[in-house]
Amino acid sequence: MLLVGLCSQGFETAKKATLQFLETFRDKIEATDREILLCVARTSLRTKLYQDLADQLTDIVVDAVLTIRKEDEPLDLYMVYLTQHMLSAPLLQNVTADYFCSGAAK
Repeated sequence: MLLVGLCSQGFETAKKATLQFLETFRDKIEATDREILLCVARTSLRTKLYQDLADQLTDIVVDAVLTIRKEDEPLDLYMVYLTQHMLSAPLLQNVTADYFCSGAAK
């Protein structure tokens, strides 16, 4: 039992040290810099999808997010989602339309 507590304490200490390091290491970016957003989206999508599909969706996702973004307000990413019928239609317009029709855009 002592070993389990010691291990969990070690993980907690490592987590705190890692978070402190990341706070000093990270770069703040502008959410309107399309090239950086494309790189971030591509990297994220490639961890979840096949590379060809991820590359195809990267521009679409970034354009959709930039379309619904409001100046000086945080983006509500919980309202950005895809449904199956969107995959066969122009995706950007459907993502944006679903966002605005859901009442999320006020």
